[in-house]
Amino acid sequence: MNDLFEETLHREGMKIDSGIPEKEAKEQAREEMHRCEIQWVIREFYPDGKAAADYFQRVEKHRGMAPAKRLRDDCREAWKLHREKVDSDKVAK
Repeated sequence: MNDLFEETLHREGMKIDSGIPEKEAKEQAREEMHRCEIQWVIREFYPDGKAAADYFQRVEKHRGMAPAKRLRDDCREAWKLHREKVDSDKVAK
């Protein structure tokens, strides 16, 4: 999880260097990293829901309940969309 933190700081710095105000740069970087983490969870754990649940527990331990809930909820939606795409690809073949 330190890599995620370091990447967020790196993205914040790049945005600030490009002239985006610091507060806005930090928010944009956090949102980008949130989207990236959702995609990573799907790539890393789909279709193993148990492994994803274990990851969310680690997130909650390190970041707290609210951030873990947000990530879990957003991943649920992305997981559902991914499953629908995988299922439709099976039917198309």
